[in-house]
Amino acid sequence: MTCTAQWRTDPPATRPDEEFARLSEPYRRELLAYCYRMLGSIYDAEDLVQEIYLQAWRGYGGFEERSSLRTWLYRIATRACLKALAGKGRQPMPPVEQAFVKNAR
Repeated sequence: MTCTAQWRTDPPATRPDEEFARLSEPYRRELLAYCYRMLGSIYDAEDLVQEIYLQAWRGYGGFEERSSLRTWLYRIATRACLKALAGKGRQPMPPVEQAFVKNAR
């Protein structure tokens, strides 16, 4: 009985989703900057960071702490950025005349 009474008076344990949010939030801005540097678009970077955090949140239960959380998040971010870049493929450069006409307007 003593053990049960003590268990009920202990503060509730932090839920895994709350723990993930608390531990990962400090890295959000630097991950955004990292993705922006890789993708070249702040809008694409913001979208991708949301996807990265969702992916990391889903996999947080399997995070084995063999590396730091920051390293793990960066690994997810790198893979996501490379996948996004591969999806865009190479885009042909517009003819020089079109580039000058666009800039002249």
